[in-house]
Amino acid sequence: MNTPRPFLALFLLPLPMLANAQQPSVSPQALNTQAMAAYNSKDFATCARLLGQLVNDPALKPGASLVYNAACCQSLAGNPAAALGLLDRASTIDTISATDIEADADLVAVRALPEWQALRETLIQREDARLAGLDRELRKELLARQVLDQDIRKRATAAGNPPPKALMDEWARIDHDNTKWMKTVLARQGWPGKSLVGKDGASAAWLFVQHADMDKPFQKEAIKLLEAAVAKGEAEGRDLAYLTDRILAGEGKPQRYGTQYHAIDGKLVPQPIEDAEHVDARRAAVGLSTLAEYDKVMQANYRPAPAQAGAAAPAKPD
Repeated sequence: MNTPRPFLALFLLPLPMLANAQQPSVSPQALNTQAMAAYNSKDFATCARLLGQLVNDPALKPGASLVYNAACCQSLAGNPAAALGLLDRASTIDTISATDIEADADLVAVRALPEWQALRETLIQREDARLAGLDRELRKELLARQVLDQDIRKRATAAGNPPPKALMDEWARIDHDNTKWMKTVLARQGWPGKSLVGKDGASAAWLFVQHADMDKPFQKEAIKLLEAAVAKGEAEGRDLAYLTDRILAGEGKPQRYGTQYHAIDGKLVPQPIEDAEHVDARRAAVGLSTLAEYDKVMQANYRPAPAQAGAAAPAKPD
């Protein structure tokens, strides 16, 4: 799956809530978890089937990333024509970069189709239309830094526990550099919101603050700007929930949304939660799944992680 797009490689993707209160026999989060497990075990036919159920469910409104992932699994399962159609569909939901597709090893079979060039041109036109009026250079820098943020975490986790010191030093350097850079961005113009850098750029900005654990005063100043951006519709409430929990947990205080986990005696558990009885209501208010569903995702994707800030569990698997 396409690593440059947010969270595709390391974290499970956000899934829309059901349009009605009726609970399915298997939840969307559970299907997504099963699909990602199938992908990781190279059972691409199962991955394609499970994600197909999600993207074709009339009760859901799948996001572009979910549809994109379904395209990857279809391509790997030997159905490039189906994958091509899904990529076309994903690009009508949100920006899908032709450049990213051309760099994605999962989509080699799609790029071999004679129809790919026509879709490529369509993707470029749609991307240009969506980016009209945005600060393209700032968005490009945000997304490029996001790739570095995600790549080092993936490499460090894959290298074993503990990973080589050189990787940990690189991790610290990348986080420090992104924090320093974000300070200049926020000081210059405030929170880079959706209307300035697009939804993906605004999410990348959140990621760098989320990972600025070495500078807690900066996190506490930045969250004020994020709160204002969320109130104006310029950033996601779920991002605010994750950063709120990150700051509280970092100060040794109970979190509010249950997004932060840690390992105790080798078992992954939520850090203490304030008013835990009503946590699902707070989660629903910002578009998060129930804590029980979130826990299933966390447990399914947990790998013992290196002793680095934010590494005990995926930062945003919901």
